[in-house]
Amino acid sequence: QMRLAPLAVQDKLVGLLAFEAAEPSALDREHCETACRIAAFAIAMAMSIQKHDDLSDRFVQMLGTLRRTRTDLARTQSMQALAEMAAGAAHELNNPLAVISGRAQLLMAAEEDETKKQMLRQIQQRTEEIAQIISDLMSFAKPSTPEKRQVTLAELIQKAAEKTCARHHLDSLELEPFVDDNESVYVDVHQVTEALAQIFS
Repeated sequence: QMRLAPLAVQDKLVGLLAFEAAEPSALDREHCETACRIAAFAIAMAMSIQKHDDLSDRFVQMLGTLRRTRTDLARTQSMQALAEMAAGAAHELNNPLAVISGRAQLLMAAEEDETKKQMLRQIQQRTEEIAQIISDLMSFAKPSTPEKRQVTLAELIQKAAEKTCARHHLDSLELEPFVDDNESVYVDVHQVTEALAQIFS
């Protein structure tokens, strides 16, 4: 009247599942094994989600620490320690982020349920957003030399608007810039458009 089946999570035996039926013939071995695989998958997914949540919390705390520390270090003109911290944080986060993004893409390609596909698409979009934050951390840790060139103010504003739309998944951004179309400045286009996009956000 009872069958025991191994419950393995990530190739490790974590316990046994016991199946009991009123009639011995009602217990099908294949169904028991399938139930174990489903349970193991559910546990593995729960562990993965918990690990991702923990990682997100740590990341938010780290960003808060970085912001607070940056102000203090700027006053003493000593950014070395913060740069090393940012580089270390980016390095530690890149690997698990790549795994999450890769698994989401694989699952999305094989998934037929549109609701689940949408959930997986959201996971992938969020990982892309985090990847951008990591890229910003790396830029802060090792700032690139400004690449200045002559550019019109109208072009700078347009590029910043496009960057803001992409960041917030907007179709367009309505702006009324009061600038001369021919007026230009000599700046690093990437840095200035990023600063403007932050203001627009």
